[in-house]
Amino acid sequence: MALPALLFAASAGFNALGARNAAIAEKAALSGQARTIRKNAAFAVETARLNESEFGRVGKKAELKVRRDSRSLRGAQKAAFAGSGVDISFGTPLEIFGDTDFIGDDDVQTIRDDTRRKINRSSRAANFEIEGLNENARNLEASALNIDPNFAFLTSLLGSASQAGTKFQKSNNSPFTRLSGSDQRRLTNVPFKN
Repeated sequence: MALPALLFAASAGFNALGARNAAIAEKAALSGQARTIRKNAAFAVETARLNESEFGRVGKKAELKVRRDSRSLRGAQKAAFAGSGVDISFGTPLEIFGDTDFIGDDDVQTIRDDTRRKINRSSRAANFEIEGLNENARNLEASALNIDPNFAFLTSLLGSASQAGTKFQKSNNSPFTRLSGSDQRRLTNVPFKN
């Protein structure tokens, strides 16, 4: 009788240690996933900054090209008027130059507005992504905090003890089965007191 009980106790102890180690591993895995997600969120922040910088750089480059093209067009207009012998200091040629400058400035403003919209869209998308990543990380961290390896150890040990008690009670060696029928009835019919 002693050897099977000893083997069962050893088995229960190893099972409880296994449950504790599994809880430790799960807790570490969840914490690791949360750290990885936090790193991904930091990477997303840096990527958003780089995108904003790149959009700004491309926008400035486009502005400079429009300004160059506008000046080039104005120079070509001046040359054409001067080649035709038209006085460019007043009248229609001066209005045409003003219109050319206005169109160039309008194109530059359109490029600035488009650049600002691209940066805003990119920032909003990055903010949603970052918030989602941070929310996932918070959930994983909360799950990791809820895991208690010692609790897993104890519940496994109690479950094994409960199984042992059930098996012991059903076996012929149970002190309960050695009672006479009237004694068993007397023990099982004891009223419960509050």
